[in-house]
Amino acid sequence: MSETAKEIDLNDGVQLILNRMKTNPEEFFGDAGRWNWIFKENLREVMTEIEKAAIFESLKEVRRAELTAKALGTILRIEEEAELKEKGAQGAYTGQNLAMSTGTVAPATLTAPSRGRLKDLG
Repeated sequence: MSETAKEIDLNDGVQLILNRMKTNPEEFFGDAGRWNWIFKENLREVMTEIEKAAIFESLKEVRRAELTAKALGTILRIEEEAELKEKGAQGAYTGQNLAMSTGTVAPATLTAPSRGRLKDLG
């Protein structure tokens, strides 16, 4: 917890959400799926202005991480499509290519060459 958060008495639930946003930002990508209740049920009526500001600041970092993931996914998809064209298998998409075309990047599903390119990019 940052020094500011220690000085400010944040609700325990807000602090848990802030910690989760930091450790698992992908859970908050897009419309935030299972975390929508934060915004629908609590943001306006329950949270203080300081808590709202803390959530929005963390949300900025989540959106920045999402931007990076989407950019890397797009770059890798483009490179893999180029490889497929070179190999003459242009229409043969694997599950990995399909996942990447949706903007998600799951490092465990990347091929060894793609992981190498990912390291070179980052």
